[in-house]
This record gives sequence, structure tokens and C-alpha cells, in this order.
Amino acid sequence: MNDTQRRRILTVIFYGLMTLNVLWILGLLSGQIPLSWGIVVLIVLLVILVWYTPSNYFYRRGVRYLKKNAFQEALAEFTQCYLSNKKWAKSLDMRAWSLIELRDYAGAFADLDEATRLKPKFYEPYMMRAHIYCLQDDFQNATLELETAFRRQPRSPFLLNMRGNVRLSTGQYEMALEDFNEAIRRKPKNAALYSNRGGVYLRTGQLAAALADFERAIQLNPNLSNAYHNRGEYHLLRQNYAAALADFQKANTLNPLSDHAVAGLALTHFLMGNTAPARNFWHLLVERNFNYADENWAIAHLRLPSELDAVLRQLVNPA
Repeated sequence: MNDTQRRRILTVIFYGLMTLNVLWILGLLSGQIPLSWGIVVLIVLLVILVWYTPSNYFYRRGVRYLKKNAFQEALAEFTQCYLSNKKWAKSLDMRAWSLIELRDYAGAFADLDEATRLKPKFYEPYMMRAHIYCLQDDFQNATLELETAFRRQPRSPFLLNMRGNVRLSTGQYEMALEDFNEAIRRKPKNAALYSNRGGVYLRTGQLAAALADFERAIQLNPNLSNAYHNRGEYHLLRQNYAAALADFQKANTLNPLSDHAVAGLALTHFLMGNTAPARNFWHLLVERNFNYADENWAIAHLRLPSELDAVLRQLVNPA
């Protein structure tokens, strides 16, 4: 059964349930159905109706795929969600997230622009555009998008997290730490916040605090690729190469599209003296994006702890 057929079947079920709800309400109003139990049945029918709304069905499936890092499958589900209800801006927002993970930035921008048109006060499209700009190392435009987003939702922990990432990427560690601390205060069970705060600690030499945050992130979300590659960088700095290799392998398994995980594997093998696999992993990055052949671009883009920059230069341009 293809997606179109599934959407049609769900639409038929939805309208059938809607008709049943209307008939049940009429029965209650006319007295043919006793109120004592008729109201309870009506509530159950309404819950089922909402649950089987085609857009909600595909949205739930898309979110489940995102949590599994199955981005192509998530994209298909959010596309069906949008086709089921083209006025629901959230479906475009989530489809854009899938497209970002699949590196289709043009498609993501198009979806986010349409989401903004549908719901101008919706802050998420601005936040996600900022995320794309960060991935492209365009921190000036990322900051502008975040300023607009904050005007719409000044108390969002997700916006604090994104602004913290921009500040972390631009070396504003103290301000980044303030953002992550406040975001964690508002959303204490969000794993990504601990992983990102740990990145600040790692780059400011607070290794024990960094490790505690990475392990807390993994405890909260064992499928968070970012937490493993961050902890892998911690192990590299401590010269614990076996543990670093395990973490980068885990990060790469969870998200094969992660450049940071592949870079971590290349650096770890290089430091272990395994030159051939190190070069192979780095060539994979160059195949994805030729800019990785430029050591200066790679250092600026990956934003590793500064202690690893010299190692990266040796890997990219061997003497």
C-alpha cells in the first residue's frame, strides 16, 4: 500500500467517524440515547476521531522516524501530513527539519517560507532558518533570524539553545553558557541542551563538567548522535582513543550523515597511527563536500576543540 492509498483510507475512516459522531449527538439531543452513558461514548468517539485525523496520523509517524534518525522516512510521512492538511504550518516546519538533515537546504527554505506565510506569528520557521545559516557558517544571518524569532517567543528554551549554538560557534563561550543554563532551567529533561552545554565546557577546559553533561545527555536520550561525538572529542583530549573510537562509531551509526562523527573517526584513527582508515574517512568527507580538502575551511567549519586543530592540519595536509 503506497502513501496515497493510506491517506485515502484514513480520510474515509475520518469522515466515517465524523458521521458517527454527528449521529450520536443527534441521538443524545433527541433522547433516544441515554445521557448516563451516551456522553462517555461520545467522548471516546471524539478522541478516536482526533486520533485518526489523517494529518495527525502522518505527523505522529514522522516524529517517530525523526527520533530514530530515519530522515528519508520522516520526510515521506510529513509530506503526507502536509498533503492531508495544506493549511497546517507545523507539518511544513517538520518536513523542513527532515530536509535539513538530508542537506536539502533549498527545499527546507521553501517549506519554512510557506510556513511563515501560513502563520506569520509562528516562531519556529525563523529558528530553523537560523539553524540552516549556522550549518552554512553564516552566523550574521542566523543572528538576524533569531532576533525575529525572539520577538515572537521570548521565553522559548529552544531559541535559547539555538542562540547558544551560534555563540558557541563564534567563540562567545560565556554568553553561550548563559543561554544553555537558562534553557536547561526551563527544559531540564532536554538531552540536546546538556550536550551543547558540555561543548562549551569542553572548549573552556572544564573537562569534568563536560563529561558530566555528555553522560547526562546520553542518559536522557541514548539515540542522540551529537552527545556521542561530543563525548568522543572529550576522550580524544584525554588521549583515551579506544573510548573515542567507540563514541564516534556510535554517533556515525545513529546518524550516518553526521560530518562530525566521520571527522572524529578520521582523527581518532590518525592519532592511533592507523593512517589508511584515517585517510579513507577524510576522503569520505571530501566526497561529500570538497571544501574539506581545505584545512582552514575544515577547522572553521568543524569548530573542534583548539587542541585538535594541529592534528587536523596534519591529517588534511601530511608533510
